[in-house]
Parts: sequence; C-alpha cells; structure tokens
Amino acid sequence: MIFRLAYLQIREHTRYTTLSRDNLLNLIPLAPSRGLIYDRNGVLLAKNIPSFSLDITPAKVKSLSRTINSLNALIPISVRDIKAFNRERGRRHRFDPVVLKPNLTKEQVAKFYVNQFRFPGVTIHANLMRDYPLGPLMVQSVGYVGRINANDMRNIDLTNYSATNFIGKVGIEKFYEKQLHGKVGYQEVETDAAGRLVRVMSRTPPVAGQNIYLTIDSRLQQVAVNAMKEKEGAVVALNPNNGQVLALVSMPSYDPNGFVRGISQADYEKLANSPLKPMYDRAIRAQYPPGSTIKPFIALGALAAHLLNPNFTIDDPGYYRIPGTRHVFHDWKPGGHGEVSLYKAIVESCDTFFFNLASHLRIKKLDTILSRFGFGQATHVDMGEELPGLVPTPDWKQGHRGSSWYSGDTVNAG
Repeated sequence: MIFRLAYLQIREHTRYTTLSRDNLLNLIPLAPSRGLIYDRNGVLLAKNIPSFSLDITPAKVKSLSRTINSLNALIPISVRDIKAFNRERGRRHRFDPVVLKPNLTKEQVAKFYVNQFRFPGVTIHANLMRDYPLGPLMVQSVGYVGRINANDMRNIDLTNYSATNFIGKVGIEKFYEKQLHGKVGYQEVETDAAGRLVRVMSRTPPVAGQNIYLTIDSRLQQVAVNAMKEKEGAVVALNPNNGQVLALVSMPSYDPNGFVRGISQADYEKLANSPLKPMYDRAIRAQYPPGSTIKPFIALGALAAHLLNPNFTIDDPGYYRIPGTRHVFHDWKPGGHGEVSLYKAIVESCDTFFFNLASHLRIKKLDTILSRFGFGQATHVDMGEELPGLVPTPDWKQGHRGSSWYSGDTVNAG
C-alpha cells in the first residue's frame, strides 16, 4: 500500500494533477419541456420548437469581455444580449452555462462550429423555444413567455428554474405557469478543460409541464376578429349554460412571437407608444358603460325582492321627470312607447320605464341588486390582470368627484 501511494503521488503526480485540473464533474440542470396549450377542439395554440443558443460557462473562460468581443466578430451580439447575459450570470454558479445569444440561425451555428477551437468554455446548446402558431389571433387569452427578470426571480423557486430562461408574462402562460413549467432535472457530467462534455455519470430526467386545453374555440375567435375589422374594442363570447369563455378578442392586437425571439427596442417602443394601444387588453382591463344590457338585471332583482309587480305598467310619453323638478330625461324613442308593461319594457328597451323604476328603488336598493349579480366585482377569469367593473354609489361619487349624490344620478344609473 505504501509503495502504491508513493507511485501514484510521486511517479504519476503530473498525470493525475493534469486530469484533476482539466476534467471536472459538473451537475448540469436539465430544462423541462413546457406544457402545450390547445383550444377546445385540439387546435395547437402554444408549442415548443427547436432552437439553438450560444452559451458561456464563466468558470471556463479566462476573459469574458475578450471572448465576447471575439464572438461578436463572428456572430452579431447586441447590447441587449450582453445585458441579459450579465443579469442571468448573476443568478447562476460559475460552472453553469449561461445563454449569451439565443435563437441562432443555422448559418451562425455552422460558423461557430468551424471556429469552436478558438473559444474554450463556449458551447452551442440545443433547446426548445415557445412558438405561437396563430400569433395575434390568440395573444389576449394565451399570452406569451419572456426572459426571466429580477422581478420574476423574487417570486419563483430558483432551483426549479435553474435551466430555464423564460417564464409566462401574461394571460394563460402566466396564470398557469406552475403547471406549464414542469420540474427541472439534472445530470452529473464530466467535462474537459474546454467545457466539452466527456461523459454523463448519472441522470435525473426532468418532468414535462402539463398540457392545457382552453374552452376557447379558435374558429369562433377568428369570426370575432373578422367582424371587428379595424375597429378598436373587445368581443367576449360566453356559453350561458356554464360560463365557459368561447371567444375573447381585444383589437387591435399584436404578435407575441417577437417577445419570445427577442423584440428590438424600436419595435417594442412602437407597440408601447402606439395611440391604438395594441398591448392593452380591452376584454379584461377596459371599463365600458353597460348601456341597456343592465335593464333585465335591475328588473329581475326588483322582482325577486318584491319591489316590482310583474303586472305593473306605465304610460310612456317619451320622457321622465322626477316629481317636483323641471329636468326631463328623454327616452330613446321620441313620443314614447305608449302603455308599457315590464315585458314590453325589456323587449323594446324602454328607458322611461327604467327611469321610473330606478327612481322608486333609490340608489341603495339599486346597488344591492346589481352587486348580487356580480356587477362591480372581478369575475376571477383564469387569466390574471383583470379589472373589476364599477357600481357607482354616493360614497364613490363623493370620493372621486367631490360632490353629493342626486336623484338624477339614480335615474341615470337605472
């Protein structure tokens, strides 16, 4: 044993020192495959496509700045790429590969492989990139993924995202991030001095993310988009039997693929500063006056609370005046609707009938009725970023407008 120790430590000293220095055992995280997203008919809305990135292992590179400058002469590397690289490097170990430039073209991959001997510690990494086949058609509901930033890092399990550079930013991609992402895997590998893989010692495979099926029908979505043409606004189609969202459109729209592949500063500013606000989801964030669609809810609430008789009728002259005042509230139909029952008031959308009903209910009862139907509250649709509607109250008016509530406000609310 003494002779063998002397032989290994003295005679073979140089050989084993070199092996120890030039060959390292690394624990490399393996990114899970992100779950796919389909519409109700199985149409693919979000998929993963092959992509190649240029990665640097900082511990294997003597001078990062010199290496990046040399690479830039071979493959164009933007300031944005370098900033993202430095950001990502700060949250990883020195022996972990970090993406310098994502989404390489075939020509760039070939060019690097020819010159790879010049860049120890730099490798090409094959991975999967998110792609949205229907582009602008589904972005408001599906959303998109983007590079992990400092904000995201505060809210995620860094270990589970050690091999992941992208995370859901909006829509379904963000809301179901935990289910879509999956679980990271690992492999213990031996690498040489240049950072090239020598052999895999052991492997724990990653767990792929779950696939998600939406209730949305992409064909109906297309019909809604075609109907909107160049108009600004939103279309939401629901199944009244179960509340499923069948179509959700906000126009104008935009292509989410740019955010995955790397959108230029100029293109981003063009989107962000556009007066048409294409990135503003009008379907779940904008607030629109409900107009006459609110009338059946007021009627039904009044009937349920026994504040309205189904046989109650009024004689509509085409306007309504609060007793003791001179101000006139005009119906949409000049000359009025004649004798109006509750049924006729809803069928013909008689304003005068509901002016009268609101005046009798008063604002407190009106608010109670609408709140019971969910007005003024979030629907909690599984997309996030939703803003609730508004049921105006005397307190709200005092706080936002600095004025008291008047009887005429109640008539208008009805």
